[in-house]
Amino acid sequence: MFEKITISQEQADEIERTIKINTFTDSYLEGGTVDKFEAEKLLNTKDYEEEKRLSKEREIFLDNFSIEEILEVFLKDSTFTINKDGHVEILHPGKLEIPKEYGFKGGAARSVLREALGLKVIPPRDVDVIRLSAEEPHVGSDIEIAKKYMAQDFEFGDGVEFVDSTVDYFNTRDFTINELYTTGSEIVATEKCIRDTIRNIVRITEYERMSYSGIGEMGPKMKAKTLRLHAEQMYALGVSSIPEESINEIEKSFITPFWLAVQLDRAFERNAEIAEQFTKLLIENSIVPEYIKDSRDLGEYLLLEVYSFKFRNAPYLQYEIEEQHDKDDSIQTDSDILENYYDAIHHGTKY
Repeated sequence: MFEKITISQEQADEIERTIKINTFTDSYLEGGTVDKFEAEKLLNTKDYEEEKRLSKEREIFLDNFSIEEILEVFLKDSTFTINKDGHVEILHPGKLEIPKEYGFKGGAARSVLREALGLKVIPPRDVDVIRLSAEEPHVGSDIEIAKKYMAQDFEFGDGVEFVDSTVDYFNTRDFTINELYTTGSEIVATEKCIRDTIRNIVRITEYERMSYSGIGEMGPKMKAKTLRLHAEQMYALGVSSIPEESINEIEKSFITPFWLAVQLDRAFERNAEIAEQFTKLLIENSIVPEYIKDSRDLGEYLLLEVYSFKFRNAPYLQYEIEEQHDKDDSIQTDSDILENYYDAIHHGTKY
C-alpha cells in the first residue's frame, strides 16, 4: 500500500500537463526526430576544466566592455540599436517565417540569438510563440498560429502568450538567457541575456527567486531545470557554468523527485547522452541516493518515488518487462507476469 502524499497545485498542473502530452504524442513518437549534437566535438576532461577556468576569466574580462563594444565585434552580419528601455534590438531575419504580430521565445529564440552572435547553435527542444500586437490580426489567428508552430503544446492547453509590455515580459523570465524574443526580422534581448549567452551561463533571475520564496531562494523546480540546461550546454557546447551562489544552493539540497522526473524526461527528449550528463550532475551534487549510477537507475528510482509518472521520452523505463520477459528464468504464473507488467506501465494506479 502506498503512503498518501500531498502535492501542490503547481505539481498537480504539471501532472495533468504530462498526462495530456503523453496522450497526444503516443501515436507520434515513432515518426518524430530529435536533433542530436555531435558527441565527437565534446571537450575531454582536461580541456573542460581548463575551459571552466577560462570562462571565469572571460566573465571578468567582458565586464570591462560596454554592450555596444561587445556587439560591434560579435555581430558580423547584423546591425543593432539600443531602444529607450535599454533593450538591444538586433536586425536579423529568422529562419522560421511568422506574421509580424508574432514572435518566438524560449529555446527557439535562444537559437536565433546564438546564430546572430556567431556562436554554436543549440537546436530548440520545442517552439513557443508570443503575440506582440494588442489584438489578433484576425479572429482566430492565435489558434491558427499555435496549431502551426506549437501543435503539441496546443493540444494540452497551451497557446500563444500575449505580451502587453516588453518591459514586464523581460522582467518576468525564469533565466537571464530567456530574457529575449525574436520575430521574423529582429531579435530583442536584455544586456544580461546577451552577456550570459556569450559566457554560456545558466543564471536564474531575481524575479524567479522572489516568486518562489520572497527571500530570494531557488525553488526545487528551478534547481532541477538549472542542472538540465547546464547538462545540455555542456553536451552541445563543451562548456557551461552556473553561478557560484546557485551551485551552493543546489549542492546536497533536496529536490522534489517530481521535478527531477520532469527534467530527466526532457533531457531524454534531447538524447540519452544528455540524460546521462543530467544524472551525473545530480550524483556529483549529492542530490540522489548513492546507489544511482546512471539514468536508468535514476528513472527507476523516480518511478518508485513519483505517483503515476510516465516517461514520455524514455519508454524503456516503462516497458522493460516486455523486453526482459523471454530472458526471465524464474518460475512465474501468467497472472504474476501480468501483475508485474501492469505495475511497470501504470505504477501505483491500482492502489
